Amino acid sequence: VSLIIDATGAEYPQKGTLQFSDVTVNETTGTVRLRAVFPNPDGTLLPGMFVRGQVRQGRLEGAFLVPQKAVMRRPDGTAYSYVAVDGKVVSKDLQIEQSQGENWLVSAGLEDGDQLIVDGIQRIGPGAAVAPQPVEAAADDGSAKPADDTAKAAE
Repeated sequence: VSLIIDATGAEYPQKGTLQFSDVTVNETTGTVRLRAVFPNPDGTLLPGMFVRGQVRQGRLEGAFLVPQKAVMRRPDGTAYSYVAVDGKVVSKDLQIEQSQGENWLVSAGLEDGDQLIVDGIQRIGPGAAVAPQPVEAAADDGSAKPADDTAKAAE
């Protein structure tokens, strides 16, 4: 964890460690409470001082960013999505790590090249016929990559 001192815009030279992370997001502000501990040998950091924290997240290889609207949950809480395989709908269970904007970061359950169904999922089920049509995928910000194609359910 690193700090930027608001008054000067300078980066604080000491690195800190993340000690605590809240599990809920404040719905009003969209923020999560974190606590980090920093060495302060020169007394540069003072009580009430305003700083901005920067937390580096790890990179999750082989993960996909999936639009939240394409993910459903079963009564037991298991996340799943529909994909098109040979013109038919197939259900795939997903392992979701976290949200990123309007997407879920999915670490397991999808494979590169899966045609994820993102529209019309309320009107279909496993085994239904679909005609996949590519739609624009989410932008790749380097943290995860979307599947090659996505698909819409047949109307």
